[in-house]
Amino acid sequence: MFTKRSKPPAKQPVSSQEQSETLDVSKMLDQIESKPIMMPENSIVRGAPLEERLKEDLKMSYPAKGILDVTFGGYGFLRKDYVINPDNDIYVSTSQIRRFWLRKGDEVEGLARPAKEGERFHSLLLIKKINGVELTEEQSRT
Repeated sequence: MFTKRSKPPAKQPVSSQEQSETLDVSKMLDQIESKPIMMPENSIVRGAPLEERLKEDLKMSYPAKGILDVTFGGYGFLRKDYVINPDNDIYVSTSQIRRFWLRKGDEVEGLARPAKEGERFHSLLLIKKINGVELTEEQSRT
């Protein structure tokens, strides 16, 4: 029933072909890292830097206020009416809910942006007040 453990096989010396293959791979990695990666225009990550995209989102933003309804998935929606109406809902990400310790029923004010192509809901960009209390700069960064 019980067998003796066999010794692990002795390490084989690395052949010169294997050494040259590993050197070739490392050279290729160095070349890839040194060249900028070009993305197609219709890809999800566009060429514009993140700051520029955020500025565009902020230009299109509008004031938003509502009562937070958190789903089982961890994300939530700001509801303007107490009736579930997906046309007026504003999506609140899981990271925002965790960062600001938001709970179901909190009244949240901030800036939202319209839904982008392929999205169903408007999105909350920035939180300014929670339950009528303004956030300080330190709180908004954490």
